Amino acid sequence: MRSSSEVAQCDLVYTFFHPIARDDRTEGFEGMPKPPEVMPVSPTSGRVEGEVKLSVSYRNSTLFIMVMHIKDLVSDDGDPNPYVKTYLLPDPHKTSKRKTKISRKTRNPTFNEMLVYSGYSKESLRQRELQLSVLSAESLRENYYLGGVTLGLQDFDLSKETVGWYKLTAVPYF
Repeated sequence: MRSSSEVAQCDLVYTFFHPIARDDRTEGFEGMPKPPEVMPVSPTSGRVEGEVKLSVSYRNSTLFIMVMHIKDLVSDDGDPNPYVKTYLLPDPHKTSKRKTKISRKTRNPTFNEMLVYSGYSKESLRQRELQLSVLSAESLRENYYLGGVTLGLQDFDLSKETVGWYKLTAVPYF
């Protein structure tokens, strides 16, 4: 696309002419600097509310993150289509990205989906953070950010399952 960035990067052009999903667009260009990835904020006047219920457990060199429920999401644009995306940070190549399925038209979704990270020792996990983002999947425009939380895995007792509610905040999106 040789048009202005306003035209080349508009949602309509992306929908029909760009085969790469926007959250993967910075991958694969060796030697070129990656532009900072910016996720559109929810059309909620900057408000972020809600909580996510997670179960975190570890067995046999595998970290299990059960995304159970989210409650009280905010969206002024009708009911969102929420899904959860997680990373184990630091992760410069985005190899730890995991996603749940999309839950349609709800502010209080139930996922009950297990996100699995295999091949990690307890010691290496203690030096990582779990970054969780809640986004709304939109068919005719770019997905938007509803909130997130970053949890230091050193704060968890990995010898047992931990279940809890975590408040979503307006953390910057990576």
